[in-house]
Amino acid sequence: MNGKTVIGPSFLKVTPPAVTRQMAGALDRLKQRGKQVNHLGAGYPSPRVASDYLEGQNHFLRYLKHVADTHKVPVEQIMRSMRGYADTTGITIKGRPIPRENFAKVYGGDFDTGIDTAHVIPTTGSTGAIDLLCTVFASPGEKIAYLSDNPTYAGFITRAQRDNNATIYSVPMDAEGPIAEDIRSQIRAARADGHHVAFYYTMADGHNPGGIAITQSRREEIYKVAQEEDIIIVEDGPYPYISFEDASSRPKPFFAQDPDKRVIHLFTASKIWEPGKRVAYMIVPTTLKAPDGREMGINELVTTTIASTNLMPDHESLLQFDAFLHTETGNGFALRSLWEEAEFRAGIYQQNRDVLLAGLDHYLGEYPEIFKWTKPGSGFFSVLTLLGGHHRTDGQFVSGLIEADEVTTIPMFGFYTGIETMPLRLRDTGHLLGYNELRLAFSYTEEDDDEGRLSAMQTATEKLGRAMRRLHGLPMK
Repeated sequence: MNGKTVIGPSFLKVTPPAVTRQMAGALDRLKQRGKQVNHLGAGYPSPRVASDYLEGQNHFLRYLKHVADTHKVPVEQIMRSMRGYADTTGITIKGRPIPRENFAKVYGGDFDTGIDTAHVIPTTGSTGAIDLLCTVFASPGEKIAYLSDNPTYAGFITRAQRDNNATIYSVPMDAEGPIAEDIRSQIRAARADGHHVAFYYTMADGHNPGGIAITQSRREEIYKVAQEEDIIIVEDGPYPYISFEDASSRPKPFFAQDPDKRVIHLFTASKIWEPGKRVAYMIVPTTLKAPDGREMGINELVTTTIASTNLMPDHESLLQFDAFLHTETGNGFALRSLWEEAEFRAGIYQQNRDVLLAGLDHYLGEYPEIFKWTKPGSGFFSVLTLLGGHHRTDGQFVSGLIEADEVTTIPMFGFYTGIETMPLRLRDTGHLLGYNELRLAFSYTEEDDDEGRLSAMQTATEKLGRAMRRLHGLPMK
């Protein structure tokens, strides 16, 4: 380093970036080298679902005029407000939080539940919401425990581990989702270790990286444990609209079956709209009771935290998303269900998923004793497990797939938390978790036309299948 090194406090530590962020940087370096990249690693939205920018902007401007006419304010006043200082919870028009009101109506209607606008808080992506919640709960001087699935979202691990007084207690999963009784036992273990259990974090739909949707019966079991142990559930919800299930059999999000108001739900528009805008809402109906008996809404604590950090959201992006929630009619604009948009987007991802699953079955299906994979009912991911014990899916293994086979995947070891807080029965083998698994993303190809997109997904799956057969000494197909 140049210049003088300044002595820092003893609690400083460097948290490595999530494995998915490391892969994003690696992709850029591969392209700079002119390397062909076949994508099964990047969990990005497909360019096929990107909206037309100019059409979206024109729709937005027409919507602003509609709002101005409806509320009898000059459109220039709204435009000044959206580019200036405004309330921490978002722009208001004549004192009404119009974007939050409209989101509550649409999202609540789509999942058949009521949402109080006062409980809706804009955040910078769901990762911003995770950061806010951890900031609220990670009080200096008190040992905090977070419960989360094993494996779990890498962004949550990265944020939770930043706090020296916080520990993640992991919950194993099976084909139906996190095991409810392990949630109970981990809550009790954390409390016995002197921790305050802040919340249980999960991703019920399109589990990233687990490649499953938690079944309805398992959700009910988990919620019952949360009631009996009196804890908060934080439900990260990027994928409830990216569902491949029939509406009649689709599991309900936790927030839509929450009579106790103990579920904090994190919505992000990144998979149903534009990811770069980072539009997201946190639905926070939960109240805390302090040791002295005072009651505080978590929404108020979060809002105070935003005011001292980000200060306020991007008001223009919130209004643009508000426009997206509306369709033009002969009389102006009307709110619409996002299931209309979801039908198109989920259809694209389901086609990609079907290509991946068919390819895995073609190349690997005759060896169930060596390979297995999840068949996701929602989301962007499947997990391939190598059962033979002959290969360790670490960074070197994944780099080898890129160099020799020109296919990207994500190793799963970075999605698991430390063995010291796993359930006792798993600690002897905890060091192996994730080292025989690969996360496969079927959401993204660089091609934005249907023929090119499906061909690229087929090529990537073929390269992976052939690589697995080669590495395991199996005859080529």
